[in-house]
Amino acid sequence: MRARGLAVLGVAAAVTLAGCASIPGETLPQHANLAGGATTPAAVAQPARNATPLDIVRGFVSANGDPSGQHAAARVYLAPAVQNTWNEGTAPATVDIIDGTFSTEGPFTIDNDNVMVVLRAHLLGTIGPDGAYQAPTVGQAADFELQLHLRGKAGAQWRIVDPPAALLVTNADFRLYYSAVSVYFFDQSWDVLVPDPRWVLADPASGVVARIVQLLLDGPSASLKNAVQDAIPGEAGLKTNVVLTENGVITVNLNSMQDQQSNRKQLMVAQIVRSLQGYGSSVAVESEGQPLVPGHLNWRSNDLPTYETYINPKATGLVVAHGKVLNLTDGTAIKGPAGDGTYNVITAAESADGTQLATVTAEPGGGHALRIGGLNGSEAQVIGITAGTFTRPSWTPSDSAGDPPRSLWTVADGTVLRVVNTAQNTWIATQVDASALASYRTITDLRLSRDGVRVAIVAGGSLLVGAVVADPGGGASIRQVRLLQPSLTSVTRVDWLNQSELVVATIESGAPVQTVSVDGRTLDPFTSANLYSAVTDVAALDNQPVLAVNASGLWQSTDLHQPWQPVLHAQPSVAIPFYPG
Repeated sequence: MRARGLAVLGVAAAVTLAGCASIPGETLPQHANLAGGATTPAAVAQPARNATPLDIVRGFVSANGDPSGQHAAARVYLAPAVQNTWNEGTAPATVDIIDGTFSTEGPFTIDNDNVMVVLRAHLLGTIGPDGAYQAPTVGQAADFELQLHLRGKAGAQWRIVDPPAALLVTNADFRLYYSAVSVYFFDQSWDVLVPDPRWVLADPASGVVARIVQLLLDGPSASLKNAVQDAIPGEAGLKTNVVLTENGVITVNLNSMQDQQSNRKQLMVAQIVRSLQGYGSSVAVESEGQPLVPGHLNWRSNDLPTYETYINPKATGLVVAHGKVLNLTDGTAIKGPAGDGTYNVITAAESADGTQLATVTAEPGGGHALRIGGLNGSEAQVIGITAGTFTRPSWTPSDSAGDPPRSLWTVADGTVLRVVNTAQNTWIATQVDASALASYRTITDLRLSRDGVRVAIVAGGSLLVGAVVADPGGGASIRQVRLLQPSLTSVTRVDWLNQSELVVATIESGAPVQTVSVDGRTLDPFTSANLYSAVTDVAALDNQPVLAVNASGLWQSTDLHQPWQPVLHAQPSVAIPFYPG
């Protein structure tokens, strides 16, 4: 018998909790699933003979986290009828990560031989069978309960008869047993490799490598469905096990891929090598025991093109202050009407290649207009686009030929727009299908990732991430929207630090600026030292200082733990800083 909390939980999970039990006895160890990263236990401790039903449930949850022998330590708390069938199979179990302060209540008598114990816990997030993390969704109760049935017939020891379908894990044990990895797929233009973050069992190293390869062969996670390209065919599989040698060479031997085109093979190698970067000295990519790419067996990262979004290396950031666009480095105005005060600039965005500038300007007759033009030249107002408010524009990346980006995104009076440059060099605004955001409140900020694959959104103080999916007719949709970190309810601004991390501004005095992983699993606050009032804006770019604005001016930081330093030549509290993209 199970309470409604089980439906809330969905599927149970895989790792450990906190809890204690006496361990006088031992059982034979179970076989380990080394491909999944599990290790082999020397022996498995039995529960104490006088353990109560509450002890058994707490011990079971506490033992879930130990992956040894396919979670053999947890099986000893189960009745014999289910001990050998629970959590069997080759696919990893779903992992529900819970707070360590879970509680048990009962036991409640069913009859002389059967009791029920209620387990209550707070759900922090779920790791699916594909290793992808998902925070509790909107409307999903974070606090849940499970009713667990135990039997102790004729004075026998109590054991669980109906365990959860998978495993529960405390946050502390999840951190202990799991590690973050990324598998890589391509953007829609096949120019940029895009990380798809996953979580796998951390030990042994050979298991991590094998699991990464299998995740890659299984394809993108649900969060990136239809937003990325996969060079590895669906029929691809392993001919032999993945091998990690003592000298660090990883061998990935695929089944027959010889009929793939040469350029396709190169892209397959790029995905495999980038996904395994840091886990070995080189990667030998084979098909049926022969080099996948004829004449080239062992690959290192520097054997590949960069497959990264181009950012102008000379672009060090700009800032809007007093209606003008200024250089962040020295506070001097840029050339043209955006810098000399002709336009009353509210906010702006520089293209990643540093050639174009989009500005939102306050118009004499009221309202705001969107203008696009050369960075240091005259700008043309976008015809037909005026609004009471625009979010700061966000440029799409340049194409593989190095041409300037041909579109940008913004939110005009709550409507998500994609503004596209036509063959006649005019700009036309089209509405983005943002129906996936309908259940959220008004959008107050939107930033397209610099690879163009994801979009970060602030709506009603919450932080969301969605996938950008191209429509057959040439339009775009926001799909697979996920709430990141439900505890973040006071976000005001967001920017992309890199492909895997966001920086957010909040009205929380103790943590006004924080970094958030793109899957929402990790949250790291910057120190609040020197930021004595609410942060109203942020700007971020890898290898550049993170910028924050509050009532006392513009501040910068290069370390989570170091006090913020003032940017002296751009101090007005109305400053709006931005990096390319």
